[in-house]
Amino acid sequence: INIAGLTIYFTVRFYKGRRHGGGRAERLLEKYDRADALLESGKAGSKVLLFLARLFPGVPMGAVSVLYGSTKITYREYIIVSLLGTSYKLFSYITIGRHVFDPASVSFVGPFISLLVFAGMVLLSVSGVISIADLIRKIINRKGDKNDKV
Repeated sequence: INIAGLTIYFTVRFYKGRRHGGGRAERLLEKYDRADALLESGKAGSKVLLFLARLFPGVPMGAVSVLYGSTKITYREYIIVSLLGTSYKLFSYITIGRHVFDPASVSFVGPFISLLVFAGMVLLSVSGVISIADLIRKIINRKGDKNDKV
């Protein structure tokens, strides 16, 4: 039931982005060339960034959906990556909810700790993905400059 609800929510927000654009998030990212180029590429980097955004607990799901709706990613790729990225948080929240009446138990505290650890790893991963994309772009630009001089 949770996965069906998430699928409907992601779909509605995705098509809102297709119809109306990315909104404030898109305007904000236009200021940062690296992030904008990574999203607009429609390649693996944008899917990795979507997956990491879905893993991180603090990123608003609706804003990400609208933003990706305004990009070149296909709906099928988007929904698969979104559900895979959200599944860890979903199962953690279900476990937390199941043990809410015993807040001192490991079953209640454990998912919180694992979510925090994952959030830290995701932040480091996003930084790494952006750095790798910059490095690849610099290498491509260097090759283009050498070919132009010859």
